[in-house]
Amino acid sequence: MGDIRLSVNEKEYRLSDQMDGVSLLEALSALGVTLSAPCAGHHTCGKCKVVVKDAAYTQEERRLLDEKERASGVHLACCTKIFDGMNVTVETGEKAAILFEEKDEETIDPAFVRKAIVASTPSLNDQRDDLTRLLEASGASSAEPRLVRSAAGTSWRTAYLHHGKLVHVSEREEPAYGIAVDIGTTTVVGYLYDLLTGKNMDIYSALNAQRACGADVISRVKYCMEHETGLETLTEAIRGQIGEMTRVFCGQVRKEQIYSVTFTGNTVMMHLLVGADPTRIANAPFIPVFTQSLELPASDIGLDLPRAQATIMPGVSGFVGADTVAAALACGIGESEEICLLADIGTNGEIVLGNRHQLLACSVAAGPAFEGANISCGTGGVVGAIDHVESDMKFTTIGNGEAAGICGSGILDLTAVCLENGIISSSGRIRNEEKKISLTKNVTVTQKDIREIQLAKGAVCAGIRLLLQKYGISADRIERFYLAGGFGNYLRAKSAARIGMFPEKLLSKTIPAGNAAGRGAVRAMLSEAGRRRADELHRQIRYEELSAEPRFTELFAESMLLEPCQS
Repeated sequence: MGDIRLSVNEKEYRLSDQMDGVSLLEALSALGVTLSAPCAGHHTCGKCKVVVKDAAYTQEERRLLDEKERASGVHLACCTKIFDGMNVTVETGEKAAILFEEKDEETIDPAFVRKAIVASTPSLNDQRDDLTRLLEASGASSAEPRLVRSAAGTSWRTAYLHHGKLVHVSEREEPAYGIAVDIGTTTVVGYLYDLLTGKNMDIYSALNAQRACGADVISRVKYCMEHETGLETLTEAIRGQIGEMTRVFCGQVRKEQIYSVTFTGNTVMMHLLVGADPTRIANAPFIPVFTQSLELPASDIGLDLPRAQATIMPGVSGFVGADTVAAALACGIGESEEICLLADIGTNGEIVLGNRHQLLACSVAAGPAFEGANISCGTGGVVGAIDHVESDMKFTTIGNGEAAGICGSGILDLTAVCLENGIISSSGRIRNEEKKISLTKNVTVTQKDIREIQLAKGAVCAGIRLLLQKYGISADRIERFYLAGGFGNYLRAKSAARIGMFPEKLLSKTIPAGNAAGRGAVRAMLSEAGRRRADELHRQIRYEELSAEPRFTELFAESMLLEPCQS
């Protein structure tokens, strides 16, 4: 049998005959074509929709696709086997919303320094090697090993130091740039900065290319378990996406001018980036391969950045990762005398409580509902998503266009509005006969969707309540409440408090923190003190494992009701 010919959006591919019989979802993932598949190809979510010519429908597709979709040739990629000559159309118009304040970062103690140097002249009485002379002239404590290929002579006039290490020398002053990357489960965001001035040059955002293998971290860990090359597939997907990001940035700067790439993200995302096996994180006692910060050449993770050093920020545990450390760094809660609460709410919910004297953290399995997954008309924070609903049921969409679905902040508003108007009960039951709430002809919210929101908000509320009990305080003692992450930034705090996600006492103390993880990564990249502080937070934050807490199950059951969160 020869190669399998596959056309995707009019681009021709040739696949090995070893791919014969695999699902279209797997084939597209192998080709680097991103497609939303929250259920990781288990035929339950019905969202990996593509248009395929001349393909038969499976029983699962007939159940998950309506008659109009089938008449238009819409198929589910997870249910459709590839065949020679297959012609596929994939919608690629999704654009993730960027959550970042575009302002220059103040760098009191920059991690990257460019300085003028004059190396001493060798003689018969001073036969020290050239590299030693460069270290002396620059004041560096050490040098990148690759510098032995360019250190010959004493004509160098400019030295470049990163975290005190000599990384480059030149005969003239050259610019220097760095990239901070927040690898979220749903969204990947990169920030290009001038390392010498702290000026933001550009921002790149995209939906995580790994989502074809599952909407949440556990789905992706399971993908590694269930597929022989699962780890390699997920690692190549994220590295390829970071590579594309750097190519976009290199439209403005030369790749030789990029010296630093700093990564943050949850623990599973960091494992997949470096190619470390994350599977033990999914089972008790949930042990990761590493949580410490890592320093390695960018080329070691497949990036074509010859002078760049990659920094993996430290995490805390298998389920409280580098993104939480970065968010805590950005908000400064580990340096505060006041007691603060930080909640990064998204596919996974991380919560940190405390101040400079004590910090407690936990992770709650909020599930992907807040990101629009497992919701019948749900979507991520993309153009066309209903993001807010008013008391009269009028709504707004991201980009102000036609409603294409509803994202987490929208369904949270809708739940609060319907609770207030008596359309649903405090138990979450929709009171009308249809057992659904219609916003448009094509965007409806079902009874199952409300249950998904109850599960997610109940987990967050229970996590907050348990940390308060562990700390020995009530919500009154909290002075600042930071809401971070994509969902946390967009949600209406009043709606969240109304359905009982967190205590209403915190409403007046709420501070939207935006992409705090991204800001923390930028601070760690630009500031030597920021990098050190991140390592201190890694040691300072004490993780509380909720599955080991008998009280958590009871608190979770209580918190499922759409009632005020008890504190």
